[in-house]
Amino acid sequence: MTGVHRGLVAAAAVLGVAALAAGDPLPGGGGRVGAVVAAAGERVPTLGAVELARRLRDRTPGLRVADLRDSASFALFRLPGSERIDLPTLLDEAPPAGPETLVLVDEGLDAAAAWPILRAGGRDAVVLDGGVNAWITQILSPVLPAFADSALTARFAEVSDLSRYFGGEPRVAEAGEAVTTPWALADTASLESHVERLRARGGCGW
Repeated sequence: MTGVHRGLVAAAAVLGVAALAAGDPLPGGGGRVGAVVAAAGERVPTLGAVELARRLRDRTPGLRVADLRDSASFALFRLPGSERIDLPTLLDEAPPAGPETLVLVDEGLDAAAAWPILRAGGRDAVVLDGGVNAWITQILSPVLPAFADSALTARFAEVSDLSRYFGGEPRVAEAGEAVTTPWALADTASLESHVERLRARGGCGW
């Protein structure tokens, strides 16, 4: 998390505690601080890399991919159609004129920390589950286990189509090669549910 983001989140937390203790007395801004604290207690909604790829390919109206990483990281690798932007700039923006799904991208916890602030401001935001690494492993280089069942193979066929569309190279694993298959998840409703799914299957592929 950058110093700017850490400062914003810390300030929100401090102000929120103070507001709760004093009955939220801040003129004109107390309600927003309370909203940040309330949003921070909610589950952070996530979007899987495969679903994001599908929406990007289909040019889903109102989809906006906001990359919160630094400019050097963004220049090194970026998701298709994404824009580099920082949280303060997002907060300064006027609300969108129409429906918008804002997908937050990073390589750590910046996006998850930014979500409650944006949510409190009325923005419809989700976090790319797994960040940039998820896009690389699930879209650019997905791997099918050597002895996959028919259901997993059928799912991989769809993922392979998306992978090739974005210039990826899907492949079948060698016999005995250990692989993970996060691309097999049909949805990623929250970070917590994703972790529970991985824990339930031992964190590895079939």
